Amino acid sequence: MSQHPTTSWEAMQDGNVFYRRQQVYAIPGKLPNLGDFIVAGCRYGGPLALMRDSSRMIALGRNTATLSKAQIQVYSPAGEGLLLFSWDQGKIIKFGWTADERLVVLNEEGIYRLYDLQGDYQQYSLGNEASETGVIDARIHEHGLVALTSSLILLEVKGWEGGKPLTLSNPGLMQPPHSWAVIPPDQTISRHVEVLLSADSTVYSIDNLETTDQRLSRGPFSHLAPSPNGKSLALLTYTGTLWVVSADFQRSLAEYDTANVIGASGGVKQVEWCGNDAVLLTWDTTVVLVGPFGDTLQYFYSGSTFAVTESDGIRIVGQDTCDFLQKVPSSSVSIFRPGSTSPSAILYDAWDHFSRRSPKADESIRSIRPELAAAVDECIDAGRARMGTRMAAEIAECSEIWQNFPRPVRLYRFCQHGTDSQSAKRRTVL
Repeated sequence: MSQHPTTSWEAMQDGNVFYRRQQVYAIPGKLPNLGDFIVAGCRYGGPLALMRDSSRMIALGRNTATLSKAQIQVYSPAGEGLLLFSWDQGKIIKFGWTADERLVVLNEEGIYRLYDLQGDYQQYSLGNEASETGVIDARIHEHGLVALTSSLILLEVKGWEGGKPLTLSNPGLMQPPHSWAVIPPDQTISRHVEVLLSADSTVYSIDNLETTDQRLSRGPFSHLAPSPNGKSLALLTYTGTLWVVSADFQRSLAEYDTANVIGASGGVKQVEWCGNDAVLLTWDTTVVLVGPFGDTLQYFYSGSTFAVTESDGIRIVGQDTCDFLQKVPSSSVSIFRPGSTSPSAILYDAWDHFSRRSPKADESIRSIRPELAAAVDECIDAGRARMGTRMAAEIAECSEIWQNFPRPVRLYRFCQHGTDSQSAKRRTVL
């Protein structure tokens, strides 16, 4: 039998919620020092794009000379080089990934290209206004981008077919925002993109029709990050307080003072979501996971890291490792939590007896017969969360132990295809 899954669990909320960090790849020596680069990560276990950070001075050697010019290097999550190309179209303002794993690169003149992983690209423009006034910043999401011009006007591009940019509501800014973020259309009630700008002590919510002042007094904020489902926001003040609120700013969900972090040096590098339930803060070699009630888990790395939010957790990439940190699914907790008497835990225990030819297997199955269908479903869910491991195979066998029970369609699909499309995509890429 494989190692018990609870050995990698760490408790939050007085032991009611658990998180686990698992190494996906050991990649010693395959990536450069991420602290010297601007990085963009593709979701669902996709590749990383790196560009030298021109604001940092580093010693050039044999391993860094190839990126001494305006070049972008694309790596797989396993640290393998996938693509290297030079950029000759003016200063790069932002780069990021589309849903179909194309790299979007935008320059200060409003020219943007979409590169596939073979290096082929399509080129488009944000139009005359962007080219005349210049682009100073942008946010790229899977299905479009929002650019901020030097005249502090927001331009939105919907889709990646080169459509004409739309001008969003003018917030009337006098200077660039301290930080800003975009909530994609599929995560907003209006089904239109929503931009959040930190200006002075407040935050402005902007769409194509209007600008709304949220009338906050705790800003300005150095970081602003919406959750994957768009229902919550994580904001970090310049004094180091993490504040988590609902997307409508009506409910305060958590607060955490980063001054309490032991061993962290310098300022916070990233504020990213771990699924929809916790927020990850990163420093040079330290990362801290902050839970819904201010509980924390702290991890240390040998060098700089880069975190990529996923719908069911967060990927943490360092120079020598690629880890995945996630909330332990409730189905796994129900089965494996010590002392659990749930039907799924009893079913899994019955499989253990059955594999050892113990008569206790039949006794256990009979005790949960009315709840057997739900127990099988929960075992399938737990197995999906452990795909690719011996534990997943054990759970699948456990789900089939009751021979007279009709084989569920979900179990058949699990055994044939594994898991849902997003996780399958991540597993294929990884």
